[in-house]
Amino acid sequence: LDRRHTTMALDALRGLCVAVVAVLAFAERVEVWHIYAMGIMLGLGAFMFWPNMAALTQELVESEDVVPLNALVMGTAQGGWMIAGAVVGFLYQRIGLAGTLAMDAATYVISVFLMLSLRRGKRLVHSESVPLSIGQFNRDFVAGLRYVASQMRVLILGAVSALFTAAMMSQNVVTAPFSKKILHAGAAGFGFCNAGWSLGAITSSALTGTLLRQGSGHLSFLAVSLILAAAACGVLPHFGIVAVGVALYFVMGAGRGMAGVSVSSSLMHEVPKQLMGRTQNVINFSSIVFQLALTMAVGWLCEHISLAMGFYVLASVYLVAGLLATIVTRIPASGTKLEPPSAETEALMPRSKAAEL
Repeated sequence: LDRRHTTMALDALRGLCVAVVAVLAFAERVEVWHIYAMGIMLGLGAFMFWPNMAALTQELVESEDVVPLNALVMGTAQGGWMIAGAVVGFLYQRIGLAGTLAMDAATYVISVFLMLSLRRGKRLVHSESVPLSIGQFNRDFVAGLRYVASQMRVLILGAVSALFTAAMMSQNVVTAPFSKKILHAGAAGFGFCNAGWSLGAITSSALTGTLLRQGSGHLSFLAVSLILAAAACGVLPHFGIVAVGVALYFVMGAGRGMAGVSVSSSLMHEVPKQLMGRTQNVINFSSIVFQLALTMAVGWLCEHISLAMGFYVLASVYLVAGLLATIVTRIPASGTKLEPPSAETEALMPRSKAAEL
């Protein structure tokens, strides 16, 4: 399938889900289970959306342009999250749940129209027609698992990505109570914290893309950024000043931006285009499973022990990811983009796809 069409379909379905709940909210008939169902559908959509975007990015540009384009994608994504987190934090009390969801649904519509204007990728992966089925999905997923397990550098990069992504998403559990109980700033404080986080992510994404393209530091940025994020997350619950809290969220956001660009760009250089979708599916699946466990654990700790304990657990996850990142810097790159695929890698691809490399 054309990845542009897949992306548009995912955005259209997610936008429809949000719009339905927005209508229910306007009619004052929304219930808690509607929100949970919407969250599940959006999560499933995101699980498919980001691997699709990673593969589409590879199709659009030459290998040497992957890093700047990936930095641009990450930076604009952070910009969208900044608008979502910051603006909603300030406007929620005025427009309520219905207005917030209506704004969210509109962003999916805009995304569909923008994708319509995107040109087709230069290096699309063509292969014989494969029937869509559960069995085919399982075979592709197992092939992705085999490939990731056979490449130590890809395996560790995937673990780093899964860990810091799960920690980043689980921050949502602690941000709202942090704003309410420690900053005593309510929804506005939530907006300020998200604005600081996203501004840091945008800034670092642009800077990291430039430095990586120039060959400065390479994956050393990854380890440093995650360790900084761990330190900022660990000290957050000890400061009740809004400005300090926002500054620390800025540091965590900067760590996320640097780590995101470094990990995804490294994977794009390591993984053949024909296996990128499968590899990203494995990494995203692992991230979502770990995120589910981490979110539940952090929520339980915050409720039954202390809010600070939730921050400490998240900081520990960032730290483990940072330590794994230091290991990646010591493993030589495989040079996937410059060398023919190995026999082991070729065996995971359909014959026609392997031949295209």
